[in-house]
Amino acid sequence: MATKRLWREWANSQVWTADSVRIRSGIEAFLRELEAPIVLTYAAMPGEADVESIDGAGELLLTRTPDVGGLTVHRADSPMETHRWGYRQPVEDAARVESAKIDVVLVPGALFDRRGGRLGHGRGYYDRLLATCRPAVIRVGVTTAGAIVERLPTEPHDIAMTHLATETGVRPVSG
Repeated sequence: MATKRLWREWANSQVWTADSVRIRSGIEAFLRELEAPIVLTYAAMPGEADVESIDGAGELLLTRTPDVGGLTVHRADSPMETHRWGYRQPVEDAARVESAKIDVVLVPGALFDRRGGRLGHGRGYYDRLLATCRPAVIRVGVTTAGAIVERLPTEPHDIAMTHLATETGVRPVSG
């Protein structure tokens, strides 16, 4: 079994182009079925699907990556700034939203597996955030179909996705 480090190296050597419009469209259709959920999304880094401006959420929230500590959650209409890694995020003093209020979390990643396993960038930001959410929160891994593999290595702190969103729509993981 390959290690997470080897999987990250492999993922970084691949060239996938996420069809953000189709992925976003599938997520919007999924959200319409949930009756105005509170949705946490993210500002895309290069290579990630851009789902920041989705429709269909009752309230749209956005993550912030502080210089120290874990991700924080804010309203998507908060004042914004540019993070040192180049993506937009809420300003440091934007009002925070408790993670217990979230119904759906859209989660980026380098790779996902068919069982909902996720390989991020290795800093554990999303695993720590997801651990603070309600157990029933819907966790949607957002990716392109080419970045889904059969099985990734996992560790006890890894939190699996409940659904995967690709160009073909949003589907529950196969468990």
